[in-house]
Amino acid sequence: MKHNAETKLRPCPFCGSDKNGALNGPLMSIGLIYCPGCGATVSFQGKERMSDAISSYNARAEVKE
Repeated sequence: MKHNAETKLRPCPFCGSDKNGALNGPLMSIGLIYCPGCGATVSFQGKERMSDAISSYNARAEVKE
């Protein structure tokens, strides 16, 4: 999926990669966010629309160290 300014994904929270992608699960009606850098995959129950899954992924809390 190509991302425009509204759907740009934040970096991976695990490895920091900015090469993340989004796709629809082949057998499910959910959006998946994946990171080719570390292999992490994130999905959100009840977020069938890709834009909703991306919004939820981007809305995560900031980590304070």
